[in-house]
Amino acid sequence: MDARLEEARHEMVRRAQLIDAASRGAQLRGVLLEAARRDVVAFFRDWVWTYDPRMMDPWPKRMPMALWPKQEEFLRWAVELVRTGDNGLLKKARDIGATWMVAGLGVWYWLFTPDAAITYGSRKEDLVDKLGDPKTIFSKIRDILRFLPVWMLPPGYAPEHDNFCRILNPHNSSTLTGEAGDNMGRGGRSLLYFPDEFAFIPHAQSVDAAINDNARTVLYLSTSNGNGTLFYQKEQEGLLPMFRFHWSDDPRKDAAWKAKKLDEVSPVTFAREHDMDDAAALDGVVIPGSWVQSAVGLDLDPGSVCVSGLDVADGGGDESVQITRRGGCVTCWDAWGGAVTTTQSAQRAAVACEEEGATLNFDRGGIGAGVQGELDRVPRSFAYEGILAQATPTRTRYEDDPEHPANERFANLSAEMWWALRLRFWRTHQHVTGERDYAHDELISLPRDIPVRLISQLSGRLCKVTSTGKLALESKDEMRRRGVKSPDWADALALAYCPPLKISVPMMFDSGAARKVS
Repeated sequence: MDARLEEARHEMVRRAQLIDAASRGAQLRGVLLEAARRDVVAFFRDWVWTYDPRMMDPWPKRMPMALWPKQEEFLRWAVELVRTGDNGLLKKARDIGATWMVAGLGVWYWLFTPDAAITYGSRKEDLVDKLGDPKTIFSKIRDILRFLPVWMLPPGYAPEHDNFCRILNPHNSSTLTGEAGDNMGRGGRSLLYFPDEFAFIPHAQSVDAAINDNARTVLYLSTSNGNGTLFYQKEQEGLLPMFRFHWSDDPRKDAAWKAKKLDEVSPVTFAREHDMDDAAALDGVVIPGSWVQSAVGLDLDPGSVCVSGLDVADGGGDESVQITRRGGCVTCWDAWGGAVTTTQSAQRAAVACEEEGATLNFDRGGIGAGVQGELDRVPRSFAYEGILAQATPTRTRYEDDPEHPANERFANLSAEMWWALRLRFWRTHQHVTGERDYAHDELISLPRDIPVRLISQLSGRLCKVTSTGKLALESKDEMRRRGVKSPDWADALALAYCPPLKISVPMMFDSGAARKVS
């Protein structure tokens, strides 16, 4: 017989004997209740059961949750977060019992902490609570409650206290609540808030602001979803305590398990769902994360050409961002949000360009037309280029496909700009790894103190091939739907490295060195 199956059967017998002994002795029930109240691990060890419909005979579908050392460590870590009122991150592999752990943790607070409000959030309501669906969070909560002995349930607890996305403890007024989508965090206050799969939540910035206004402690849970998500940014900033739960922490899994899994799923899927590898977790990334990392802190000679890229926000939670580079070296950056008009953004960018002696590139489409108007209104001491990102690409031929000009390869100029930036990072990676030497002005260097948002956004955007066979960028709406913020920082960098446009014609003003490119 399988040793693990024998251990499971012994554990089921132990729990049955424990329940039988407690049913015959009030004093023992009191001791067991107090032990469970004092220690969340003791509560799990004696009382939490799980359900897995995938199990086949001889394995039962309902099993006592026998905690692994890493699971015990996580539970104690999470309880300490709540005690101190800190937020935290759980980066997890798939199928390591994370949902069962946070479901049981919520039940523990619900049972033993008066007036505790525990909230679970997800991108879809059907993932929080759906009748008859064992995958939902509330289905797992109900399973845990169903297998508790009657004497452990709150006095007066009855079916009417269990409602859709809300379970009330009538004895101590604690609640377990579920929310979804853009409504997450909009309800009442919470002791502990679990936003599940946070890296996949659309409009993550606004949801995060609402959750943090709501809760004493927010415990963000997620598998990997690439480098462009707010979850990834929080991880890289290093401001929050973080717990990592890799597949190898599961004693049931070994190298043979990994080999079998790789026969069942693609390497990209395995990287995302099991290896927690953000750089490899997305297929079709324009700029791989490893290439971006090669540019961070790279010592390059700054070039003489100074260009500034400006991405103007169109409202919402996005920022206006300006990034300036000299040759291959990013030298300075600025970002602003709030109630700032395009006129004010244009004036702010102009001041920086005058100080740095930089040419200014910006997208003149949409809201950028206001920037163009303001810059045209007064002669400037620097050159500027109003670029239409949706325009036809140039006829430039790039080294990765010299036989075809850009206008035959890319859907629009924006895709070409990002591809040109990709090639610059690719050369940099080759240079750093010793595969090939390049002149410094063909490379790119990012300062070590560059905001994490830029690094995150650079390797967080996908590309695709259109029906006409041209390469196009993932739209910003598509990015938001998979929980990724608008790439304002990365767009500003792409503008700073925009390839020369063939239609540009210099025009000189008489006032000093002022000149304009139209």
